[in-house]
Amino acid sequence: MKKRMPRWLRIEVFERDGGRCSFRNERGEVCGRATELFIEDAPWCSQDSWNPSEHRLTCLYHLEGGEGLDRINWATAPRA
Repeated sequence: MKKRMPRWLRIEVFERDGGRCSFRNERGEVCGRATELFIEDAPWCSQDSWNPSEHRLTCLYHLEGGEGLDRINWATAPRA
């Protein structure tokens, strides 16, 4: 069972991603939606990782796979 993400980490990820969805499509365009946001783990993220680079802000549409979560380009997503 995953532990609750610490508040400092949620704040850091939110501020780093500018309070907007960081999903990138195949053309490199960022979604940028600022509503219904969630913090998502990167595919390689170890359980209970508190490393901010292993988390992204994602809108509800992309979290539920509107364009396919497997298509997120984690390698080129903006990092702190």
